Amino acid sequence: MGIRDFLWDYPIGVSSFVRRFSLLFVILAGAVIALLFITTLMESIGGHQAKLLFRNTLRYGVVGQFVAINPIEVGASEPEQVLAKLLYNSLIANDGSGRFYPELAETWGISPDGKEYTFYLRKGVKWHDGYEFTAKDVATTFELMKSGDTETTFGSLAKEVEVSVQGLYKVAFTLKQVNATFLELLLTPILPDHLYANLSYSRVVELGDSISSVGTGPYRLDRQDGQVLILKANQQYFKGTAKIPEIVIEVFPTYSLAEKAFLGGEVHAISPIEVRDISRLERVAKTSSRVVIQPIVEANNTRMLLFNVQKASTYLGKNLVIRQAVMKSIDREQLVSLFPGSELAFGPLSKTSLMYSPTVETITGLSMNDANSLLEKDGWHYPYSGASYRTKGDIELKITLTYLDTETNSEIAQNLRKQLLAEGINLLFNKVSEDVLLQQVLPQKEFELLLFEIHTGVDPDQYGLWHSSQTNFPALNLSEYNSSEVDTLLERGRLQTNLDKRTEIYKQFQERLTTDAVAIFLYHPAFYEVYFDIIDRKVPLTVSSSTDRFTGVNTWTLMPGWRNWQTR
Repeated sequence: MGIRDFLWDYPIGVSSFVRRFSLLFVILAGAVIALLFITTLMESIGGHQAKLLFRNTLRYGVVGQFVAINPIEVGASEPEQVLAKLLYNSLIANDGSGRFYPELAETWGISPDGKEYTFYLRKGVKWHDGYEFTAKDVATTFELMKSGDTETTFGSLAKEVEVSVQGLYKVAFTLKQVNATFLELLLTPILPDHLYANLSYSRVVELGDSISSVGTGPYRLDRQDGQVLILKANQQYFKGTAKIPEIVIEVFPTYSLAEKAFLGGEVHAISPIEVRDISRLERVAKTSSRVVIQPIVEANNTRMLLFNVQKASTYLGKNLVIRQAVMKSIDREQLVSLFPGSELAFGPLSKTSLMYSPTVETITGLSMNDANSLLEKDGWHYPYSGASYRTKGDIELKITLTYLDTETNSEIAQNLRKQLLAEGINLLFNKVSEDVLLQQVLPQKEFELLLFEIHTGVDPDQYGLWHSSQTNFPALNLSEYNSSEVDTLLERGRLQTNLDKRTEIYKQFQERLTTDAVAIFLYHPAFYEVYFDIIDRKVPLTVSSSTDRFTGVNTWTLMPGWRNWQTR
């Protein structure tokens, strides 16, 4: 099993998708009420301004629920992931493009046969409680992952890897077979041996917060008061002591409570915020230069349309010409305008990937002339002057779009219907509940066209989504796509460790997949961070994971007073 396969394992990935888009969005009704509301909020900001002038404490609001810090757990909440990002480090890190760089490891090498990875660790790194970081910590972390199997991040893959300590600062990983995606496994945070040695994963879960949350990261956990966690700068951090001495993470169960705290001057920042929740703060930001709203693109999240290309009842989905015509009829820029800050998607990889092929933009880009030509040649004509939809004999050109019944999805569906109508394609809707989606639509592949979102990792490997061996549920080749050419490319991609050769393989993969139009890639969604301009730091505009917004947190500073500071 590869890393991608495990990450997409049902139902965890699907549940994350459902949770993200199942919020009810509050809309402020009436221009007069809106004006009064904004005025009140601005007065509130002014009245509580003094609260935000703490020069030594950053108060950061996160929406969700905090239970415990377990950085190797699958399905951790946003607040739990944020804490893990601040408290722990991994052996290596990734810049979001697919390029890896050292963290706790200083250097590493790969054996000629591609099966052994040897890491040389940083010396002098200290755990928060003063113990020294060594290779034994790495080995203990991976043994703990193995004992948890699918309950831990990458646990199933870790079981296929042997870890050996070869010195105080040297550790080796031996794979049973070559897998170029292996490095992504090493993004897992490392846990201290002196606290976790001889513990099974189930025992760690049982003990919960009774195990001290000791890491090597830029901050250490000082104390917890319910859903408020106080972090102090790690004075021995190997990248340099954080410039902000204290960070208070306040966890809010709902976005409305987080917004209220922000506008009341109780927190400096809140994030992540969905596009549907940002409207009121946008109105506030227009009247106050002190409020900064920053969209951040999640490059490895992709909203897409999936055709069911095999099921006998989906004749239209099995027709390549129709799939290509639908693809050529969609104006992504018009669609993305509904979700400001999001980035267009043209293929399975984002533009930030080292292995992105710009050729996919030509293959999948809008072209009404191409769409019309494809349909006309295939015999789809308007039956009479003024007809809305094309027909072929007595068959109307109609496609049913299935999607989870949320406001965001409904808006996308309505926009797509208008766009396809311009080309004579009748788009019908099948709105389903979460239960129906999880228990019927996905397991039984009951759809013609599915609106869905997939979160991938930083590695370009997408074996679990498109290889023909992954069609049996709960595997996530939901479209039941079967291409011997794509199968071969995906297999070769896993076996190739040379960057240039691997890049060429994945470029061919992207171009073949988009030509087959089995999926129509729409956009990479953005989330928002809202903060007062008292925080001075570089803002990442694109991330692979939402918590990557804390990359470089040790360099952040708090301004001594208010000023008009523009994001960089």
